[in-house]
Amino acid sequence: MKDFLYNRLVFVGLLAASFYCFPDPSFEKFKEFLKTEDGQKAVFEAVASYARKEQARALEKQNQDRSRKMEEQFANPVKVPVDNSPVSGNPTARITIVEFSDFECPFCKRGAETVKQVLEKFGDEVRLVFKHRPLDFHKNAKKAHKAAWAAAQKGKFAQAKDFLFANQAALGDDSTYDRLADELKINRQEFRKLMDSPEADEAIRKDGQLADKLGVSGTPTYFINGVMLEGAYPYEEFERVIKRWQEKLKS
Repeated sequence: MKDFLYNRLVFVGLLAASFYCFPDPSFEKFKEFLKTEDGQKAVFEAVASYARKEQARALEKQNQDRSRKMEEQFANPVKVPVDNSPVSGNPTARITIVEFSDFECPFCKRGAETVKQVLEKFGDEVRLVFKHRPLDFHKNAKKAHKAAWAAAQKGKFAQAKDFLFANQAALGDDSTYDRLADELKINRQEFRKLMDSPEADEAIRKDGQLADKLGVSGTPTYFINGVMLEGAYPYEEFERVIKRWQEKLKS
């Protein structure tokens, strides 16, 4: 938005400058007006008004594109393999939510709370599959994901997920992972060995490759039976997509 406003103001400035370079009596009053505070304020307000309209048009187009893409995916769902990823909820549910998440991402923390609501509401009708997507600019994320993978090997992924999001500000502190091992009742040395294993790195790498293949650039990103939701959407959006799938699966 700032760049947009700046570019518009530059344009207005160049336009005004052209009036000075090529004098025309009909523009004399306008030129004088531009020198005043009221004139400059009027120009700024005009540019800001235009920027708001452009932003609204861009948002409307974005929503239209998103709706069209969603309808295409309801007809031809994206295939997202579960593989050996951690699963919460009913493992045989007909509706699968695949979550690409980053433990250092604040939006992912919010999204995790939302999917908890979804699992509570829909019970056995839904399962949640977790995929690792630590982003490069989150320097402590990969260590956290390795800890989550280690916990999953002991059947304690859900507890680790809650702990890591709850302690998001301390993911760079090594003692955090000792506390996690203690809370999960896993020997600290054994837990560290799992965290530092090549298998942990490989699992995270494979999920990252899958994310790239599916066009997952940001986190969180969800696929509900192959219909993509990009971002930390409110509960109601998940509910809307799930209910559509429920109706679709009845037919």
